[in-house]
Amino acid sequence: TALDVVDDTTPLISKRPSTELDEDKPEDGPYRADFTRFESNRHWILFLVSLTSFVGPISVTLFLPSIPRVVVDLETTEAKVDLAVALYMLMLGTAPVVWAAVSDRYGRKFLLATGLGIHAVTSVACGFSWNVEALICFRVLQSIGVSSLLVVGAGVVADIYPPEVRGNALGWFTMAPAVGPLFGPLMGGAVAELLGWRWIFWGSAILGAFFCCTSAFLLPETHPRSYQPATPYTEEEDRKWSLITVIRPFQLLLDPRVAAMSLGNGFCQSTTLGVLVIFPITLSSTFNLDAMYIGLCYLPYGLCALVGSSLGGRLSDLVANKYGPSARLLTAICGIFCYGLSGLLFIFVDTFALILTATGLLGFFFCFQRPGVYSFLIQNYPGDSSGVSASVLFIQYTLGFLATMIGPQVWNTPDGKFWFFMAYAIATFLSTIPIGYFVKQSWKVPHHGQD
Repeated sequence: TALDVVDDTTPLISKRPSTELDEDKPEDGPYRADFTRFESNRHWILFLVSLTSFVGPISVTLFLPSIPRVVVDLETTEAKVDLAVALYMLMLGTAPVVWAAVSDRYGRKFLLATGLGIHAVTSVACGFSWNVEALICFRVLQSIGVSSLLVVGAGVVADIYPPEVRGNALGWFTMAPAVGPLFGPLMGGAVAELLGWRWIFWGSAILGAFFCCTSAFLLPETHPRSYQPATPYTEEEDRKWSLITVIRPFQLLLDPRVAAMSLGNGFCQSTTLGVLVIFPITLSSTFNLDAMYIGLCYLPYGLCALVGSSLGGRLSDLVANKYGPSARLLTAICGIFCYGLSGLLFIFVDTFALILTATGLLGFFFCFQRPGVYSFLIQNYPGDSSGVSASVLFIQYTLGFLATMIGPQVWNTPDGKFWFFMAYAIATFLSTIPIGYFVKQSWKVPHHGQD
């Protein structure tokens, strides 16, 4: 079938435990995607889910330039405001576990609209925060809603694009979140200067409500369950399967390939988040910039991230169609390794221009490696597209939480910046070794199309 996986990507663990469900059931669930069903409008669907995925990252970066203002207005400390950012990251990694289970089992459309609705309501509450504790609480709730967008959106892409062109589609999908650091700080800085930091959240609520409506009324349901006959499972098996899917993202991390790629991508993401959180404080204290100009300083990162996503997606499909699905990981290895080198630049630069250059390189190589990682894993686990995305996000944002907690504390200590970037560079370099091993094991002779 269209979703059969070639031998070199056969999962190392079974699709589901044989002790739970009968062995004669379909390996990746009772449904098979019909890619021709959405062939005429799949680009429109991709455009729509990419726009919705834009909401989560922009909700993070809108807030960053106003951190110094929030500290003063709420009469708190930078550490407590950074905690609001860090906990937001933590929930972005943990909440998708539940969203993925429900999405792969019951569909995409309703969950996208629900997540955006939660985001809109809690954004309003963030704007009315009376102290930093209230802000932290509402930001956690906001993150729970918005965390559905990336994992459910990846499931939509897997539903409508066949493996041979999925890398490019995922490149465009992951490009949308990369726009967050491009426009988020710029808009957030301008809004904070002109209207105050609370309007950052109220504006985010308006954005979330708009995309909630577009998802509810314009996005079709793409999950195969919506157009195929009812599940052949018994009611008891159906309940068991629902419970299994909740722990599925953690089970997938037992696969060495999923673990290695999640860690490689996660080390890149966590370093990026650490830099983006430290960025406004450093620019404000060192170069005496206000919120609007701090927002402008994020432009190199966002622009380079856009280019990296597009180029990484195209190259991922190119090498996969020539050498087989595992060749997608070549773009991941290249991006992760070069990302580590780019992070080392922060140890040696202290001028304004060089800091912006190093930040741009981080954005490029971080987004360059992502399409290869996502498209390989989704192709390898066709019945777990949201689940495997949740596995990646769990590692990615858990490490991001640690980076946003540790980074600001060590940045200005003696040798703190050196060890922060050196540790992450070594981690990224080491993570490419097992990924390279998997590529070498399954390398194929050149051919003109995937099996």
